[in-house]
Amino acid sequence: MKTAQPTPDMLNPQLTYQLTSKCKGLAFILNNIDFNQSDRREGSQIDLANMEHLFKELGYTPICHKNLKGEDITKYFKEFASMFNHTGVSYDSAVIALMSHGDTGVILGTDNIQVKLRDLQGELEPHKCPGLDGKPKMFFVQACRGRFVTTLPVSHDGPNTASGAQESNHPLEELVPEELATFIADIGNPADVHFAYATTDGYLALGNEVIGSFFVQALCEVFFARAHLDNLDTLMNEVTRKVDSMTGLLYDQELQRNVYVKQTPQCVKTMLKAFYFFPNYP
Repeated sequence: MKTAQPTPDMLNPQLTYQLTSKCKGLAFILNNIDFNQSDRREGSQIDLANMEHLFKELGYTPICHKNLKGEDITKYFKEFASMFNHTGVSYDSAVIALMSHGDTGVILGTDNIQVKLRDLQGELEPHKCPGLDGKPKMFFVQACRGRFVTTLPVSHDGPNTASGAQESNHPLEELVPEELATFIADIGNPADVHFAYATTDGYLALGNEVIGSFFVQALCEVFFARAHLDNLDTLMNEVTRKVDSMTGLLYDQELQRNVYVKQTPQCVKTMLKAFYFFPNYP
């Protein structure tokens, strides 16, 4: 990760969130792989490793969890939130990466118990988490947000690999949707929050057993290349463009044939200033 060299404007507290601590913050990273009544989320192990590595390089302390039941997600997230309020500690921001199945406004535990995104976000609001008052809280959600897919016309040339398409000789089962998760922007209206979703509301998010999910792959590539230069909005615009350019094959049960599919990430935010990760700075 290259070192940031911020300009005076980037360090202006009226314009940007200030990250002055040696540890930029804590990162809660959840990856649910095995579910009681669902298929295994193959390839998500790669996403977990990539996200942990990324946020370590950005100056965060990762707190990773795998295969949590619904009640355990709530339990460990409350413990995570409480860490920002400990006497004698100060963190500048919080990162939350959630990778799981889900449904409208929720993520699922491995026991298929629903946990509301709004409840998780609420644990970081000032009345419960004064240690993050006025500080950025960033959520990255790798999951479907519905059943729809964006299909492309079938071309005799196949996917355009030059644009990031995943043309593969692996079995089609390796490119799979992340199961039901019709996430909505039901996160209340607090300030200083940024939600980055892997796909648009109502649509599938795609994953691959070999490379992991399109969204996490693109996010890590863009952040490693540009986080020392660009703010979060600019980074996510590039992630969106990158994911939107990627295509894969998915078997359509109704049509009884393979179709080329793609996805487009979406961000929902109430940030009041620009946010820069400032890797390796100060």
